[in-house]
Amino acid sequence: MKVLLMILSSAVLLASTTLYAQSQRVEIIVKASSDNSTYRATVSYQPTDNQQTTGLGIQVHYSTSLVDVDDPVNILEGITGLQKQDDTDNKDNNSATDRYFNAAWFEINGNWPEALSGSTVLFEFDFTLKNADERMRVPFNVTPVSVATGYD
Repeated sequence: MKVLLMILSSAVLLASTTLYAQSQRVEIIVKASSDNSTYRATVSYQPTDNQQTTGLGIQVHYSTSLVDVDDPVNILEGITGLQKQDDTDNKDNNSATDRYFNAAWFEINGNWPEALSGSTVLFEFDFTLKNADERMRVPFNVTPVSVATGYD
């Protein structure tokens, strides 16, 4: 699996992290508020083959030294678990991150996500920067926990 981090203009888009696993894509798009005081991160899913699956398990890693992260909102139906956890085992192999969201969706009949048309929002979360000068350094990493049968 490859992780690609693209840093774009902070006025509209702060960062985008993409995780590729055969034909699955999980992406984090971060947008700044109009006054650049808060940010909204949208975690979305789009299979490149446009097929439904039995689900997905991911971790979204971040650094508490750089950001204060709120609880997730706009959570996609069918979630089996979503919680914040300490990254004591460095699961993303990035020592700069120390916490993560652990999230999983499961649908036994292979009809996940239910409405599959383009990109599907898995969840969103708001955050603030502890130091505005660090806005281009904020790492958000996505690591797979479990993928559906037929996907690497």
